[in-house]
Amino acid sequence: MGATYTLATLITRVRALLNEDTADFWTDAQLTRMVNDAERDIAIRTGCIKNIDTLTATINTRLITFAGYKVGYLEYSELGLPKTMPGQVGRGPASGITPEKWFENGTSVGIEPIPTIAYTFQAYLHDYPSAEMSADAHTSKLPTYAVLLIVLYVLMTALEKDKRHGQAMMIRTMYENELAFLINDVEEYMPESTAQAASDRSASRMVGI
Repeated sequence: MGATYTLATLITRVRALLNEDTADFWTDAQLTRMVNDAERDIAIRTGCIKNIDTLTATINTRLITFAGYKVGYLEYSELGLPKTMPGQVGRGPASGITPEKWFENGTSVGIEPIPTIAYTFQAYLHDYPSAEMSADAHTSKLPTYAVLLIVLYVLMTALEKDKRHGQAMMIRTMYENELAFLINDVEEYMPESTAQAASDRSASRMVGI
């Protein structure tokens, strides 16, 4: 099991890299805002926060609202449904009346053909953080292998606001490179065994931050 990173330990780590062990130029409140901005940016751009929700169709209504950032995979009756584009809906005859395809439409998924009964689906979601960190003991909602990216984001942002642009650009390059690796690993919704393998690969790259 990886280390648990609290808000306090993340801020301490950032302060060590900024060479400001106690609040002087940067207040804890400012760094806390940056930590939460970082967590949301990483979650949205990588899809590494994952949840499974049950969605229920409304009779004769195509769209079903979901709560989260995006749906990576939709399952009906324990079978994954193929994803299509909204513009392709209705262009070919459906072979039956049970759900055959789905598409994403903002904060809703659309079902093809239009449900005639209240079907239920398992939606495998890429999600936002459930709540912001505010107390020292609060922990990040990101998987352990992604948490240390918060340090890079906050360090980058702090340097930019301090007009230390050369250093900030160097850290930004590191941050974007690590994000690219992570996006490649977890962009699609993966079974737990595959997700764990991605975790192990990503964690090995983050040593030393």
